[in-house]
Amino acid sequence: MDSKLFLAAAVVLCTFGVSNAFMCYNCTQFFTPDCGDVLVNPENIPQVSCSGMCLTSQSTASVGGQEFVLYDRTCVEAGCVDGACVDFPDGKACHKCCNTDGCNDAYAEQQVMTTPNPNNACSNAVNILTTLFTLFIFKTMV
Repeated sequence: MDSKLFLAAAVVLCTFGVSNAFMCYNCTQFFTPDCGDVLVNPENIPQVSCSGMCLTSQSTASVGGQEFVLYDRTCVEAGCVDGACVDFPDGKACHKCCNTDGCNDAYAEQQVMTTPNPNNACSNAVNILTTLFTLFIFKTMV
């Protein structure tokens, strides 16, 4: 009976708990002045659920001899290449990519995460259930 309960708990936790989604800030400095290099008031910046990568883009352009820098943040489901830059006639756009909650809050500090999301509820549930199972086995042996 205990093994059936253990198996049922594992199935429930893995079925309803698995989520590789995380939240990314979603703003454009052109419309939201607080959306600069570092978010001034992150609690006022909207976020979107993302299962791809959080992206921060830094665009620079020279207009009339003056350089302008503009930051954009969002989620991209595929094709985010960290550190990639695209040159255009009077400027360029560079990208930073990451995949943890709110990781695109500061352009200079972003880091790419190449390991699986540590907040994955199923892997955490498996670790907990493995520990409980080990304790159960130990209890039956004593």
